[in-house]
Amino acid sequence: ALLLHGIFRIGKPTTIMQSTTKIMSDSIALANYFIERSQSEGEDITVLKLIKLVYIAHGYLLALMEKSYLNARYDRVEAWKFGPVIPTVYHTFKYKANNPITEKGYVCILENNEPKFVVPTVDPSANAVLDFVWKRYGKMSSSDLVSLLHEKGTPWSYCYKEGQNVEIPDLDTKLYYRAVFKKLVEHGK
Repeated sequence: ALLLHGIFRIGKPTTIMQSTTKIMSDSIALANYFIERSQSEGEDITVLKLIKLVYIAHGYLLALMEKSYLNARYDRVEAWKFGPVIPTVYHTFKYKANNPITEKGYVCILENNEPKFVVPTVDPSANAVLDFVWKRYGKMSSSDLVSLLHEKGTPWSYCYKEGQNVEIPDLDTKLYYRAVFKKLVEHGK
């Protein structure tokens, strides 16, 4: 199946085409997990907060699962002014501005040359790590998450260059979150 990005990711599918749920490894599947968790717990989630949670989850998944749950073809992490950003997450949900996100993201795939809208969901093997990230970081404000990801020694702090969207290598993110997790275990948190 061919995955189409861009405008196809924004908003609801038309009523002509059916939407279904599909397990996928990409940033929108990770985002949808956090949108669902925020709704089930009555917690507002904005674009900025969602972007930060998806990046943190990406880091812990790299460190603990030894693999990326992002789509290598479409998802990359970049160092932007307000911290690490996966542009596909930003562009999918930016229409919400600073308002709470209330709907999951959709993607359009081609199956047998027919467009089909799907709601990507994350592989269940990632759920324990995503639950951990939500419990540890989900109640933090967007500004607290930005500050956390701007700290000295973070992958963002090494990669950020003003006015450029420099890619943050997965290896840097993996090593950083491996060290963070080790400290959490050592301190019993």
